[in-house]
Amino acid sequence: MKILFDRYGQQIQVQINQGNRLTGMFETLTEANYAYDIAQGALSDATLNGYDVLILTNRMDDPFEKAELEAITNFVTNGGGLWCMANHSGFNLGNINNNHVRYTGSVCSTFWSAYEAAAYSSTDRQDNEVPLTGTNLSNHPTIIGAKGWPIVKGGTTTVVSSIVTRSFCAVYPNAFSTSIAALEGLKYVVNTQSSKPITNGVLWSIGLSDPKSVGKGRVVICGDSGWLGNTDSDWPGPGEYQNGDNAQYMLNTVTWLSGA
Repeated sequence: MKILFDRYGQQIQVQINQGNRLTGMFETLTEANYAYDIAQGALSDATLNGYDVLILTNRMDDPFEKAELEAITNFVTNGGGLWCMANHSGFNLGNINNNHVRYTGSVCSTFWSAYEAAAYSSTDRQDNEVPLTGTNLSNHPTIIGAKGWPIVKGGTTTVVSSIVTRSFCAVYPNAFSTSIAALEGLKYVVNTQSSKPITNGVLWSIGLSDPKSVGKGRVVICGDSGWLGNTDSDWPGPGEYQNGDNAQYMLNTVTWLSGA
C-alpha cells in the first residue's frame, strides 16, 4: 500500500517544522510495511497517481484550489481512499483564522458531507480528553478490523475498544454514510463557543463507500486531526496517538481505505 499525505495539512506542517508530531504514526505505518510520502506541493492527478490512500490533516492556511478538488474527486471515484480530517472550528468566533473546517469542508461537500462548525471540548477530564468507547464505537471495519489485517506492535487484536480525542468539531451523517464513532451520552462535553451540549445526531467520524457518493473509492471523514499527534508533542495541542487504541484505529482506517 502507498499513502500520500497532503503537505499543507496542519499536523503535517507541524511535523515538517518540528519533527516530533507524527513520528509514532509513521513508525506504525513502517512496521505494517505501508509506504508513505508527503506531497511536495499542490495535489493533482499526477501527484496522486500510484497512491492508494490520501490523508488530509486539516488545512488551515491554504485553500484547496479548484484543480485540487477535481483531482481528489477523480482519485476517489476511480477507486482511491480518502481520509479527510478537520479539527475544532475556533474557540473564538471572532477570529476566522481559528476556523479549522473552512477549507477541509470544501472537500467533504464533494462527497455530500459536511462538518458542524463547532468547538467541542471536555469540561471535566484531564487535558480535555474525550474517550470514545462502548456503544459510541460502531462495528465498522475501521473499528473491528478483519482477519489478516495488520496489528500494531505489542497488540493482540484489530478490534478498537477506545479512541481518545480532545478538542474537535463534528460531522453530519447523510444518506450515504455509516457511523464509525458517535458522540452519544457525553454530557461532560460542550460546544465551547456556545456552552451548549453536543448537537443531537452529529458524529465524530463517518465512513462512505456507497458508489452513489464516492464511486469506486472509500472515504472517512473525521472531526479531529490532533489525535494523530504524539502524546509527548504539545503543538498545536497535546497529541493522543499513544493513548487508547488510537494507533490500531489509524491502521484499520488506512487498511480499509485501501480497499481491503
